[in-house]
Amino acid sequence: MQLSEKEKQGLFTVVFLAVLVGAGVWWYEFQFGASKVKGWQEKTEELNGQVGELEGKARKYRRLLERKAEILSLEKTVRNAASRFPKQADAAQFHKILADTVGKTGVYPLSVTAVNRVPREYFVEYRYQIECLARYHDLGVFFNLIEEHPERFMRVRSFSLDHDSKLVSRRPSVHHAKVEVVCYTYSPKRRPYTLPGGEAP
Repeated sequence: MQLSEKEKQGLFTVVFLAVLVGAGVWWYEFQFGASKVKGWQEKTEELNGQVGELEGKARKYRRLLERKAEILSLEKTVRNAASRFPKQADAAQFHKILADTVGKTGVYPLSVTAVNRVPREYFVEYRYQIECLARYHDLGVFFNLIEEHPERFMRVRSFSLDHDSKLVSRRPSVHHAKVEVVCYTYSPKRRPYTLPGGEAP
């Protein structure tokens, strides 16, 4: 069957329009699909970033778990140190500690005198002078018990021995001693401070 010239032109027009529509549909789907792919890529990158951040947090958490015992031990140390560093002076507590400490050694106290109060930048020193009779070994034990006491942070600031005192003239192994012990209290307020006599520390 032969087509007329008019029928051929009509058929050509239909085929051309079909190809044109098909190309348009393909182009639209290509553009729309490309934008969807780009959106998926951006979302994937965002999710990968979030996954990386979560993995980093998980690693930090695992490291903390591995150091749990160390952290708990440090927390206990800090808590104990804070309990030994009170915010208020307690002379009665010091005298009780002194009495308990002396009772565990061969130190024989003669007198206990509050010397002075020295404000520092973050703490205050309360100084006491203890006059006593003791042997060398007993003094060493006494010093250690004072500085390592679990209830109060203290230190031996100075001490002197007198071998000529009449109190020990007949007992050569016993010494007349003067010991200065410092107790500390926490002072959170920053303040200018000087040593006795107006000198800078």
